Amino acid sequence: MTDHAPQNPLANPALRPLSELRRGDRAIVRETRLDAEHTATLAAMGLCASCELTICRASGSMSPCIVQIDATRLGLAPEVAQKILATIVTKPCDCPADCTRPQD
Repeated sequence: MTDHAPQNPLANPALRPLSELRRGDRAIVRETRLDAEHTATLAAMGLCASCELTICRASGSMSPCIVQIDATRLGLAPEVAQKILATIVTKPCDCPADCTRPQD
């Protein structure tokens, strides 16, 4: 992942911030606009370039975005989810049943 903002990150319509994805969406992380320290911290928890994740809870203005990477779930503050860019993949969601809870 990069630690700087691309010139126009949304020029590619397939590249979207995690904060814009919906519950059940599966995506592959492509880059981040976070600083190197935050990028390293997320990488240590499993969220890194080219990892595949599932949105378990969509980000709200005050609620975290909850993602699942393999068997690990992470809660990301809305401002962090906004800075992680990913592309949606078309595989069906195979999250545990509790990921289907209604969104706030």
